[in-house]
Amino acid sequence: MTIPLWILLTSVLVVALASFVQGLSGFGSALVMVPLLVLFLPPRTVIPVALMVGTVLNLSIALRERESLQAKRIVPLIVSGVFGIPLGMVLLLVLDGDVIRLIIGIVICTTGLLLMAGLYLKIKREKLALIPVGFISGILNGAISMSGPPVVLLFSNQKLRKGNFRANLVTYFIVLNILTYPIFLLGGLFTWDVLILSGVVMPGLVTGLFLGLKLTGRLDEFQFRRMALILVVVTGISALASGLHGTL
Repeated sequence: MTIPLWILLTSVLVVALASFVQGLSGFGSALVMVPLLVLFLPPRTVIPVALMVGTVLNLSIALRERESLQAKRIVPLIVSGVFGIPLGMVLLLVLDGDVIRLIIGIVICTTGLLLMAGLYLKIKREKLALIPVGFISGILNGAISMSGPPVVLLFSNQKLRKGNFRANLVTYFIVLNILTYPIFLLGGLFTWDVLILSGVVMPGLVTGLFLGLKLTGRLDEFQFRRMALILVVVTGISALASGLHGTL
């Protein structure tokens, strides 16, 4: 398909907002970007674009936070996540676009509300818990390019320090995204529309990320995450409403 100019311009603004959120908090770009873009683009176009945008964003943040990385914490996530990616891609290829919008809305709203509620569960055997969390994360990455929700919930639950939280999360995202590329390539998801749109939104990515990283040390992290999570829930509700409208 030929992408209209208004969609291209709107996509740049959406990616700028998503990149700003990611630069500030270390996560959230896909949670903001995907539900907004699927309102006017098919999921099979949005998901690969989100994958490429997310890779660039995470690389930028990982370089800044590399000294805080806890490699032992993310290895089990990566190993189990790899097995979930193909299953997620199959879901992306076989499910109707409106059903995927519903899934996106449910995942985002649930994650946002749980984080806002400050849910905490005492987990003594963290290494064991990392395996199912990684597998579910891999499925979500392959299906809707949102590997973050289960991992963000676990890391928040374990009360990781800000630097460790950001470094572990973005490094995990980078590795999982790289492993997703060949699977998406085999699935025929990297179309010309995907490549063109990914190139067009890069100015928005650079601008949003620059502003987010610039402000991350100046704002109170708790207050910002509260605001970011409210935005995440609102975008999730939008995707949920769009999916419900199409299926009813």
